[in-house]
Amino acid sequence: LSGKKFTPHDYIVFSSFIGPALVTKDGWKLRSYILGEQQGFQLYHLPTDYRETKDLAAKYPQRTASLKQLLMKECNGQLSNGVFQLMALPPTEMEDVKREKAGQLK
Repeated sequence: LSGKKFTPHDYIVFSSFIGPALVTKDGWKLRSYILGEQQGFQLYHLPTDYRETKDLAAKYPQRTASLKQLLMKECNGQLSNGVFQLMALPPTEMEDVKREKAGQLK
């Protein structure tokens, strides 16, 4: 749109409810999960497994390790930084939500 040449990123990082994930431009996805005290990683190759049914972390330990290192860097060393959390609304907005549900606010 701006007329500038587009340069794709090597990877993207995003958060989820169970932990952050990283997807490379060549289709590798490393997903982390944090469930209570348990933490782990799953590796998928999206071009051949878009449904993410075959965890390849054990088959490709070096790729898993290198992607884990990238993910940790992007999360500032703490995977919990990539866990999506719903924030509470400020009290005034909570009152608006309650009134809207009661049909008092339009």
